[in-house]
Amino acid sequence: YVYLYFENFHLEGSRYSCPYDYVKVYDQVDQWNPIIPKYCDYHDSWCVYSNTSVLHVRFTTDGSVAYSGFIAHYEEVHQRLSFCPVIGGITTASITPSSSSKKITYRKLID
Repeated sequence: YVYLYFENFHLEGSRYSCPYDYVKVYDQVDQWNPIIPKYCDYHDSWCVYSNTSVLHVRFTTDGSVAYSGFIAHYEEVHQRLSFCPVIGGITTASITPSSSSKKITYRKLID
């Protein structure tokens, strides 16, 4: 499985509505039915486990309102837990689409 852990997550929107900035998390099993449909607002941390060995993360923004963004870590795991353990002892670096590093950082820049 893939374990995806977000920390310091803050995107425009509220608990009930994410019209402009949000993260969606998809599984290989059903890309049309996301595991996390839309996630925004402020959250200290949150996590998700895949149902397979593939996990897709889609970040959408309108680019107008600048909140602090998020940091995300991922890791291969052999079991799914019912809580979000903090990932420790892994190498982290910025990720590009062709990279295999274990950290994704997104920060909006304020003009």
